[in-house]
Amino acid sequence: MLSDGAHLKINLSSEALSTISVTGLVSLISGIAGFSAPALTPVSEMESTATVWMRDEVIPKLMDSLQNIRTGRLVWILIADLNNYSIKDKQTSQLLLLLYEQLKRVDWLRVVLDGFKGDLPASLSDHTPQLVERERASDASQSHIQTFFERFSAYLELPVDAMTIGFATNLMHQEYTGFLNDDSETALKRLNHKLKVVVPVLLKTVN
Repeated sequence: MLSDGAHLKINLSSEALSTISVTGLVSLISGIAGFSAPALTPVSEMESTATVWMRDEVIPKLMDSLQNIRTGRLVWILIADLNNYSIKDKQTSQLLLLLYEQLKRVDWLRVVLDGFKGDLPASLSDHTPQLVERERASDASQSHIQTFFERFSAYLELPVDAMTIGFATNLMHQEYTGFLNDDSETALKRLNHKLKVVVPVLLKTVN
């Protein structure tokens, strides 16, 4: 389990992000993480584009604030239900991508994208241990379910053997197949609910 002592969890709703501005997102992250939003020089006062402003002003100050507040903990940014909402502000989308790019720079950041439907930059392809995309229902094959358990175990450094992962994978895939046969549109949601039941059981078996 992601204990508060070792992990700083920033849970973001895609519904809230769908209409939020860049400064609003910074304030939201700051509030959840427990620090005052950094003072940002307005883009209008900088001789640069909005993208450069976010890269050179917003991201450095946000990352410095996260570094100061984390006190040795891993920082998890978890964005839920991305398959249900789209982010309307292009600058906010750019800021999130710039934030994901920080995975290449620091080893204490983790990002979980629940229901992500788009394509991430190729530059992030080598950072999948730090970046998790929870796939759409149509893409949730048995190998994807196995990968979920493997990554989950690796992130938390759980001593889970291949047999246990294989058993859990087969069980979840059988359940998922039944969900697809019942209603393909709700299959992933039902699988997610089932995983929330199975994961605590998996944790108990190794603790």
